[in-house]
Amino acid sequence: MKTFRVMLLLLVVSNTIVAQDSLRVKQRHHELGLDLSSFIKYYFNFGQGGTLPLFNTPYYLHYRFHLPANNNIRAALGGGYSETEITSPYVDDQTRYKNTQQALNYRLGFEHFENISPKFQVFYGLDLNSGNSYQKNDAPYWNAGYANGVENKNVSYGVSALLGLRYKLNKRLSIFTESSILLSQSRTSQRKYYIPLSSAYLPLPDVKTNSKTLNTAFNFPLFIVIAVDL
Repeated sequence: MKTFRVMLLLLVVSNTIVAQDSLRVKQRHHELGLDLSSFIKYYFNFGQGGTLPLFNTPYYLHYRFHLPANNNIRAALGGGYSETEITSPYVDDQTRYKNTQQALNYRLGFEHFENISPKFQVFYGLDLNSGNSYQKNDAPYWNAGYANGVENKNVSYGVSALLGLRYKLNKRLSIFTESSILLSQSRTSQRKYYIPLSSAYLPLPDVKTNSKTLNTAFNFPLFIVIAVDL
């Protein structure tokens, strides 16, 4: 009788542990992903000249919050910053010219997924996209005694429909890619300015313009993201 009670107690404890383990698996609501495309291109030097392409993709970090019924809330963040010096072709020109670029892109959306096999999963949904970019090039070219500089500021908002494919490496680790079609509106302000090569040339006034454009773009699945459930 004592043996039966001990066996019954062990059975209850083991079932409790299994249930707790299953609960732990179900409670993994967070997923974090990293875009590997730029690093792969950098490592294999696919036309990058040995430099890491900061502006290769709009999103480097990916996040998902898992909901019931095969749904996810998704978000992503990306951008970059670069600054390079430009050498003047004129020996007597002592001005330090720079080309500065920076960008910040972010999105928030919703997706639904279906498991089409034990390893493969397809997902689709909608994203709200936004981005800001800035570029200032002091001397894209020289003309008539002046360095012709240009400064661009851009803000964009849009919505995109997406379709993606995921491959499960194990229970927590996976890789995925996706394609999307984007409809967006962007506002750009541009300033053209002129830097005299010497005091012999008079200062010229800046030329400022503003524009608004409506854009559509199809993004091919040319990137790979590795993701882990936390």
